[in-house]
Amino acid sequence: MLKNYIQINTIKSKVSLILAVITVVFFAVIFVFCYTYFKESERLILNSYNHLVAETAQALNKAIVTVEHNASDLAAAGSSYATRKIPESTMKQFLVSDLIHYKEPVGAGIWFEPYIINPNEKYHSLYAMRGKDGDIIMEDIWDTEEYNYFQKEWYKRTISQVTPESNIVWGLSQGDYTEFKSLITASAGIYDNKGKLVGISEVDWDFDACVDIMKKIKPTPNSFILFADKKNDFVYFLTDKNMDSKAAVGKSLKEILWYSDKLKNGISFKYNNTEYVPFIKILDNQMMFIVNIPKMEMLGLMYIKVFALLFIMGLLSGSLISLLYLTLNKDVINPINKLISIAKMISSGASETEIRIEKPEEFALLASTYNKMTDDIKQITSKQTKMNYELSVANSIQISSLPNVFPPFPEHKEFSIFASMDPAREVGGDFYDFFFKDSEHLMFLVADVSGKGVPAALFMMTVKTLINNLSQTISSPKELIQTINKKLCDNKKEGFFVTMFACIINVNTGEMNYINCGHNPPLIKRNNGQYEYLDIDPNMVLGIFDDIDYKIFDTTLNTGDSIFLYTDGLTEAFNPNGQVYGEQRLKDCLNSIEAVSVDKVIKEVKDSVKEYTQGLSQTDDLTMLLFQYFKTLRKFERPAVKENYKEFSNWLLATCSEWNLNNELTNKLDMCGEEIFANICFYAYPYKTGKLSVSLEKYEKGVIMVFEDSGIMYNPLEKPDPDLTIPPKERKLGGLGIFMVKQMAKEVEYQRVKNKNILTLRFDI
Repeated sequence: MLKNYIQINTIKSKVSLILAVITVVFFAVIFVFCYTYFKESERLILNSYNHLVAETAQALNKAIVTVEHNASDLAAAGSSYATRKIPESTMKQFLVSDLIHYKEPVGAGIWFEPYIINPNEKYHSLYAMRGKDGDIIMEDIWDTEEYNYFQKEWYKRTISQVTPESNIVWGLSQGDYTEFKSLITASAGIYDNKGKLVGISEVDWDFDACVDIMKKIKPTPNSFILFADKKNDFVYFLTDKNMDSKAAVGKSLKEILWYSDKLKNGISFKYNNTEYVPFIKILDNQMMFIVNIPKMEMLGLMYIKVFALLFIMGLLSGSLISLLYLTLNKDVINPINKLISIAKMISSGASETEIRIEKPEEFALLASTYNKMTDDIKQITSKQTKMNYELSVANSIQISSLPNVFPPFPEHKEFSIFASMDPAREVGGDFYDFFFKDSEHLMFLVADVSGKGVPAALFMMTVKTLINNLSQTISSPKELIQTINKKLCDNKKEGFFVTMFACIINVNTGEMNYINCGHNPPLIKRNNGQYEYLDIDPNMVLGIFDDIDYKIFDTTLNTGDSIFLYTDGLTEAFNPNGQVYGEQRLKDCLNSIEAVSVDKVIKEVKDSVKEYTQGLSQTDDLTMLLFQYFKTLRKFERPAVKENYKEFSNWLLATCSEWNLNNELTNKLDMCGEEIFANICFYAYPYKTGKLSVSLEKYEKGVIMVFEDSGIMYNPLEKPDPDLTIPPKERKLGGLGIFMVKQMAKEVEYQRVKNKNILTLRFDI
């Protein structure tokens, strides 16, 4: 056990352990990256196919709606005919003109119940058909006892199914049109002026037009289509190569081997040893359009890319880690072992031994410094000299322990921060610090340890280390301060205590928690305003009583807001007359500074103090920290054409991911963004191509999305909401998209400013 303990505490074992951890982390990161890339790519591919199928379904829907309107028009004319508002000759002319107007039907007619038109006529119907040469012919062969259309299955089914609420019935055509491959029929009920059902209208439709629409969609070589009436359990069209598709037409859905009522859009199923992904669209007349695409034909290439990427990144990572190990072994472990060996020789009495290391340069410099240190030790003969040397080293250690590289986080554009600490003696008790607790939360603070000199400096180092370590494991600000205080009380030495002002800010939202532990109140400046002292009740100092209930305060910083922290060495600096610099002078100084950058602001404050003290020595440590915040904003600008939608969608989803927005808010932004983007592309610039600008701004309660275009003036909020109580097939087309946006967004605002349409959507998190 002791042997293992010694082994894991050698440099080589630690390096090996660190490299092992790095290897595991590297491969975990690579795996997560590839998995995320895979899932996102899969989602985008499925969305693209879903949009493709939706476009075809929309085209089918448009054709079907046209035929249903045709049948409804005939039914309305039939009602007028039944109540004798129009003569028979006019009705025949209407049928002929109907076939001239509507190009899809090959035949259209009206059929009445017994004795409705004439008390002496049991059968009465009018029917027009399109001849082979394109002429319109009136057929009158149906009004006979021999045909007896009352007993025909198509008539009985239609007359029994139509209702005023659901007045369209679809089925197979009963006409004999040998020149057409497939015909289906749309029928509507005819009612008299009392609302009684007295007959039906019928439109025989050349289904080949729909077949042509469906055949155009061929996403992959082995994808296939089903078009059916689920309500009436009837198949209209099928392209499944694994069965006789022609024979399936007119049959029940139960005869389709792969079909099930549990089939769901986008959820794959197994059929004939192949996994298919179904894309299901329900049309306005409740007919069902399904496109089944083999999953491997959709995603196969993407699978290959992901596995290739995973292999290449794994190979590169392994190579880099191996190279890192070899380099560390050569340039770190071996030189350290050499230094240890020579140090043992010097400690055993060989003080004249000289360390010779030429590479790497850092160890060569360390060897040179070590040699110089040995010479310096020889020259130290007095106790005072030794003490001064130790204080100098302590000062270097103390200064180096504070963050001193600015800007400290150049990758973060959300804020700027700068700090400085000037001790009154070689070492001091003041300190500042700033660090990220996690990827979003930055903690920054200024503190002052009671006492002076080396003991205070040592206690300061203890406090700084304690705060830094605890903040990485404790997320609650209140729990963090309580724990820090208890730890300091448990390790109380020589009566030291600490005053501190600390802030924890979410750099993405500006939400900030802060606490004053017996410290000077900071100054805060809101954008375009003046610095003012923050009105806050101070808590007890740290390290006195371990049962203090510390109170945490919160606020939100916006773009351009600044907060200035300091220690009392600034406001209590004396001039030759014994007068202190003071809080009012500090406030006036900050408000008089025109400099924008944080480092220049602190420099000018420091110059102001220096000028006031007129060269007098510092009586206390002087520490300052300035934090300036900038709110997160993203913008997208491109020509308003539909080809740019994919880039816009990728930008939007990437921003949502970067801001860690939840799935619900991300989906709302995606759906609303797609609707408004499409409206601008299709309608804003009817005669030219113009620009479209979209901006996203994140704030403490949510996200603001703003669309701008210079197209024709259009206020979508003036468009009335669709009446959702009316059945879909009876409602006017359009308006649902804007209605959806208004329902999803918390607030929607439109403005016309300088010939620009500006639509602002606000969403809550």
